[in-house]
Amino acid sequence: AGGHGDKAATMPIGKPGKAKQAKRTVNITMSESDDGKMMFQPAVLKVKKGETVRLEFVNKGQVDHEFVMDVHDGIMEHKALMEKFPEMEHADPS
Repeated sequence: AGGHGDKAATMPIGKPGKAKQAKRTVNITMSESDDGKMMFQPAVLKVKKGETVRLEFVNKGQVDHEFVMDVHDGIMEHKALMEKFPEMEHADPS
C-alpha cells in the first residue's frame, strides 16, 4: 500500500514547530503489551493552542512503533487503516 502524507497540511494539530520556541519537553515511552497492543506513556498529551512542545521518544518495546497526532476521530481512522495495511509507509512529518 502507498503512504498517507497528504493529511498534514489540513490537520488541526501537529504542525512541525521551531525547536527554539519549545518551552517544555514531553518524554514519551513506547512499548507493547503481551497481546501486541501498542502503549505510550503518557497516554494523553495536553498542549495549549499555539504552544510549541518538544516530544522525545524512547522505544522500550520489542517492535517498531509510530506516533500519530490528530483529533480522536482521525486517530481511530488511522488505527483502522494501519490494522488493514500494517506495512504502509509514512511520508507525513507529524
